Formats: sequence, C-alpha cells, structure tokens
Amino acid sequence: MRGLLVTTAVLVVMSAGSARAATVITMSQAAAGDTATQTMYLDADNVRISSPDGDMIYRGDQGKVFTTDKAQHSYMEMSPETMQAMKARMDQAMARMRQQMASMPEAQRKQVEAMMAPGGMPGQQPSGAPQISYEKSGDARKIGKWDCTSYRVVVNGKPQADLCVAKLEDLGLTRDDLKPLSSLSAFMSKQRSQIGAPPPQMASADFDALKQAIGYDGFPVQTKQVSPTGQGQFESTLQSVEHKEIPAGNFDVPAGYTRREMSVPKSNGD
Repeated sequence: MRGLLVTTAVLVVMSAGSARAATVITMSQAAAGDTATQTMYLDADNVRISSPDGDMIYRGDQGKVFTTDKAQHSYMEMSPETMQAMKARMDQAMARMRQQMASMPEAQRKQVEAMMAPGGMPGQQPSGAPQISYEKSGDARKIGKWDCTSYRVVVNGKPQADLCVAKLEDLGLTRDDLKPLSSLSAFMSKQRSQIGAPPPQMASADFDALKQAIGYDGFPVQTKQVSPTGQGQFESTLQSVEHKEIPAGNFDVPAGYTRREMSVPKSNGD
C-alpha cells in the first residue's frame, strides 16, 4: 500500500509539470473573402497567438518575442539585443544612402530626401505617442451570445478600428487574465521605439484607456480594422473564452525550427 501511495504521488507531480492553467480565447478572422481561426493563450506573463500560417510567442520571462513561419519551419526573434543589431544595420544602410545621394541628380536627390523625411522610412518616424480616442458609434447589440456596444478607435484623428465591446464579467474574464496582452503591447512598443518605428496598432489591448473611455472593464467581441476613409478591411469575432490546462511547452518555439534574422528595408540604391 505504501508503495502504491508513493507511486501515485509521483504521477501527480509529473502530471502537474506537464500542463499549466491558461486563459484561451478563440477568434474567427475574415479578410478579403478568406476566413481562419486564431487562438490566444494567456498565462502569467506569456502569450501565444496561433494562426494557420504561424504563431507569435511572447515570453515575458525571457524578454523576447518569437514569430514562427509554419511553411518554412523557421522563426525570428525580437529582443532588446536583436533590435539594437537591427538599428546598427539600419544606420549603416542610411549612411550608404547619404553617400549615394551626393552624386545623384537634383531631382532624384529631392525624391529620396522626401522618402527619408519623418514618417517616410523606418527610423524616421515622428516622435511622441499616438493620440488615441474611443468614440461611441452605435447602440447596444448582440454578437454571438454576448451583448456589446459599438465604439470607434481613432488614432491621431483618423479612424483605425470599429469595436463592439462587452463587459469582462459577461465573458468570464478578469483584468488579471488579460495582463499578458498589456505586457506584450508595452514590450512591442519599447522594442520598436529602438529603431524609430511607430508603436504596434494594439489600441484594443489598452484596457486602462478603454475603461476610462467607456466606463467599465471591457473586451472587444468584434473588431473591424478600417482604413483612413472609414471602410472596413479586416474582421475578428470572438468565438469562445475558456480557462483550461495547456501543455507546458505551449510557449516554446517548435522543435526543429531554424532561426532567421529580421531583415532591414533596403534603399533603392542597394
């Protein structure tokens, strides 16, 4: 009997080490007539966003983001070190371009200078955080089984997305469940700032600003990305929210994938 109890205890410990509890959010994606399923896994300070083509994996414990390509069995890594290396390569490319500009005809040189102006190229983006606001754009309605209210996200005076926002409590979610998404957004903004790139378009993940605008903790059950003219281009709709165990290696790059370096945009003269 004692041996049986010891064996059982060992199996319980082994089982606990092979799985972990997580929040799992499943969305349907529609764009240009195509549909796909996207699944987000949120756990502690880690995020995995899985789609048919590949995954984005945020490891807050490592300070890294990995993006995988399933077709090529490869991945790229974003970290403070890789972004510093990219910045150095971009600076070298800009220096070569300036050398080439010295021998260009005036008309061509002015064209290149316009391209290199703030906002024209990576590393030359306008400084300062984007101005984001949430404007109510419709009455309460139902998406799937959830009641939600329509809001438009406006970034620097231009429409970015239409959201239909439900209360977190109605979705079975808490702010603690969503902390990994906020952490991912902050990480991406910090790393992209190293190369002068604008922050990622993750306004719907700024839950503090969203709450301040709408008056309650919410989460978009439907998101429509829109162009500056206000025309819809991409739609994401919530399918399910679960709290369940996932494999312990869910936030690791798949075995056998090879690493690729992030590329630097080339100038016309390269």
